[in-house]
Order: sequence, then structure tokens, then C-alpha cells
Amino acid sequence: MIVLDTDHMAVLTFPGPACERLFGRINRSPDQNVATTIVTAEEQMRGWLAEIKRRRLIFDQIHAYEQLGALIKV
Repeated sequence: MIVLDTDHMAVLTFPGPACERLFGRINRSPDQNVATTIVTAEEQMRGWLAEIKRRRLIFDQIHAYEQLGALIKV
């Protein structure tokens, strides 16, 4: 089993070279059983909620709300 921690999930959230490398390593692994922990989910959720709180204007909160929504869909 591959267990992804908070740092892994953060890398996979934002497209770029690091995301592509990690995604490639996961795809090449013979073990395709991939999971994360409830602690990671909590940390990700707290991070996006803090980002929403930091943004004063509703328009500036949209991206953070989208990311929070994506986290919940997973």
C-alpha cells in the first residue's frame, strides 16, 4: 500500500514538474493500492479554511473554496 501524507497531497494538488514526477512514480509502482490518512484530510481542510479566512473579499475566496470543494469530492 502507498500512503500519501500531507506533503504528497499538496504536491498532487498543484500541476507542475513535482506533481508529474510523483504521479509518475505512483503509476509505475507495482502496488496500485493508494490511500491517505484522515490526519492528512484534516490538515488539508484546515489549510483551505485558513486561506478562505485570510481572504477578505468574497471574490478572492473563490479559488480556496474550489480547492476545499475538490478535497471533499475526493
